[in-house]
Amino acid sequence: MHTLSIRPIRISHLVVDQDDTNDILITFTLLDAPPRTGPVEVPLLEPSLDTLISRLTEIINNGGLIFRAKSGTKDVILRTRINSLNVAHRSKEEKMRSSGPLIIGLWIGCSIAGLLIGGIVSFFIFEKLAKK
Repeated sequence: MHTLSIRPIRISHLVVDQDDTNDILITFTLLDAPPRTGPVEVPLLEPSLDTLISRLTEIINNGGLIFRAKSGTKDVILRTRINSLNVAHRSKEEKMRSSGPLIIGLWIGCSIAGLLIGGIVSFFIFEKLAKK
């Protein structure tokens, strides 16, 4: 977490499973959900999910991801295998921008224009009726 400069809550569903061989498979979900709240004076700025995945890939491929574990009384150092990061999903979709406020503004503007035109027309109609 410290190397990636992320909050621990961005990693979810961590599963450690020993394979039939000597490998230990670790599966986790990296959430792309930055916090909505935090200290106002120091807002949290975290990198995007794609940046984190590329940074984690670089760390793993350089042999920089090492874990120390204790098995009984013996200390064990676990190293990640190069090119072992398997990314299940990478979204390349661009987020759609909402035009909701523009549509609402258009509706409000048309409503106000309609009320003004209706008021002016009704004023002239009542004026002609009053003269007769």
